[in-house]
Amino acid sequence: ASHQCCEDIALMRSIPGMVVLSPADDVEARAAVIAAYNYQGPVYLRFSRLATPVFHDPETYEFQIGKGEKLTDGYDIAVIATGLMTNEALRAAVDAGLDGMSHRIVEIKQSPGSGYAAAGRAEIFASHRIRPSR
Repeated sequence: ASHQCCEDIALMRSIPGMVVLSPADDVEARAAVIAAYNYQGPVYLRFSRLATPVFHDPETYEFQIGKGEKLTDGYDIAVIATGLMTNEALRAAVDAGLDGMSHRIVEIKQSPGSGYAAAGRAEIFASHRIRPSR
């Protein structure tokens, strides 16, 4: 196939009770499959076609559905990402850091909860849209 749908995350999240998992790298993908197998209820696993850098340590990584993971600590902007956009957010934070801005990068495992945007501004990096917080 030469194409991949980019609205599937929004579509699947609209189904009541559906857990949507979009792993950011190979280590997380393996952990997400195990978590989905053990979960009591419907789960949609979304894998990207692109190869992404592995940044999770397979020896220490722990996956928990619904729990975000703070990847960097910063206070000017909070960036919330999932799936392949997580690596893009990490790259953007490095670029912005050169301009003196600090970013908190949070990878979500299902949907945002409280405490993610504990910064002056939040940006959401999603495969299907990017929307600034209000």
